[in-house]
Order: sequence, then C-alpha cells, then structure tokens
Amino acid sequence: MKTEGRDQFLRVHPELVRMIRDLPDEVHAVILFGSQATGRATPISDTDICFVTAHRPGPDIQRKLLSFGSKTVQVSLFSDLPPSVRFRVFRDGILLFCRDPLTLHRARGAAVRGYLNVRPLIDRHIARTFG
Repeated sequence: MKTEGRDQFLRVHPELVRMIRDLPDEVHAVILFGSQATGRATPISDTDICFVTAHRPGPDIQRKLLSFGSKTVQVSLFSDLPPSVRFRVFRDGILLFCRDPLTLHRARGAAVRGYLNVRPLIDRHIARTFG
C-alpha cells in the first residue's frame, strides 16, 4: 500500500476530507482502492473507499459508515470484503487516513494470509475454466 498521491487526491475530493473528519473512533484506517488508486479511472468511474476496523463493527456503526457512500463514492467495510479484494486493497490501495498503524498492520497480515489460503482454489478454477 502506498501514500503517494494521497494529498493530491484529497485536494481534488474535499468531500472525502470532511467524511474522514466525521468518522467514528472505530475506524482505524481509510484506504482508496480500485481504479482511482491504480490510475485506471475513467470519467464515469466511482471512488472505492475501504474502512478498516479492529473488529467487525456493530449494526449502528455499520449503518453510519455505509451512509458515507453516494452515487460516486462506493464504501466498503474491510471485514465484508472477500479475501482476493482485501489483498488488492493493500496491494494497490492508497492510504488516506490511519489512526492506528498496529490495527492496519494486523489487517494487512490477515489479508495476505487469507489470500494465500484461497489462491490455490482460484488457480484451480482458472485452470478448469480456461484450460
């Protein structure tokens, strides 16, 4: 995960700065991922944001976090993402905010372990599907 490009992205998207200011304490990190993070965004691309928490948030916090989404901002909870997407969040993502580096480090380790556990299944599926 990188921080390069963070300041420029936040200057262009002040609504995300306001969102980060209003986050509950349960959010330990905010990561930009998807096409905006990889530089492959088109004019119609949305902005994919991932909230990292130490534990799966309760229903009230989940509702609050998901309410930050809009037509142009897709919000995801790290705990709800499949292993392959969690891995890509850390591989390609841009760290926009970090309250707790230790929680972020643990989430990264869990994402890599989860991905390595499912990677053989993905490889077998690809081999069967595409020969």
